[in-house]
Order: sequence, then structure tokens, then C-alpha cells
Amino acid sequence: MNIEIRNSQGERIDYTFHPAAAFPDALVVIGHGVTGNKDRPFVVALAEGLAAAGVPALRISFSGNGAAEGRFTDSNITKEAADLGAVLDAVQGRFKTLGYIGHSMGGAVG
Repeated sequence: MNIEIRNSQGERIDYTFHPAAAFPDALVVIGHGVTGNKDRPFVVALAEGLAAAGVPALRISFSGNGAAEGRFTDSNITKEAADLGAVLDAVQGRFKTLGYIGHSMGGAVG
């Protein structure tokens, strides 16, 4: 998957896609916890495990975290929920089934 995802402030949301063949019409989006990013070992392992089980996964870094654009000091649950909405809007129509897994604050975002 090679698309640009931006939130309502125009900030680029950083992501890594893990393709999988068994369920190509499904996607699980994975959000990290506070002060985290998409490259935290737990998040990477979860995405790799899903892909190995045949389920495509999309690891995201909310704006202001990791390599995503924005400032960490602007991060809060409301803004990250809007970031998640931008991600879901961007993938809508590409997959029939969407799921979300959030770790820590990422869980509250979901």
C-alpha cells in the first residue's frame, strides 16, 4: 500500500503496511501508546504476527510521534482519534473488513 495519509491539519501520518495473502480484503490498523510510535517492538511484533497469520496490518504513528509530522506537545486523545479517522478514511474502499488495535493511549483513541 503506497498512499499518503494526512490528518485534518495537513500533517502526514507515518505508517508501515504488512501485506498478507490469506485475508487480502481485511486490514487491522495498530495504534501505539503515549510517547510511542509505530516502530515500538511490541507494535512491530503484533503486525508481523498478524501478517504471518494471513491478516494484513497497518502500523501508524500518530501526528507528533515517530516520523509523523506535527508536534508531540499537540498530541492528545481527541487529536489522535481524528488522526485515526483520517487513516480509516484513507483506506476505506480498499478493504472490506477493518479492525483496530490500540496499545495504552492508543486503546483509548480507539
